[in-house]
Amino acid sequence: MLTHPSLNDPDVLQAVDDFRAVVLEIRDITRPLVGMRYGDPRRAQIGAQVQSRFDDIDLRAERLGMSGLTLFELINMAIDAESVAVAA
Repeated sequence: MLTHPSLNDPDVLQAVDDFRAVVLEIRDITRPLVGMRYGDPRRAQIGAQVQSRFDDIDLRAERLGMSGLTLFELINMAIDAESVAVAA
């Protein structure tokens, strides 16, 4: 599975589980960005939707002593690892 040192911490593992659905939602929200023109006004709407979901990740990450981006990456790694395991 994953080998990041933070994943030895049960609080981090709990955060990964708690925010799995949020990260999947962020993936869905950002999917339309692929191929969207840079100046498209929908980009700002998508950004606001993502930020509102990311705020809770940031808050939990701060409590865990890491950045929100690090926690977000750990959650993405877990999701990707699970999808590879299911496909195998």
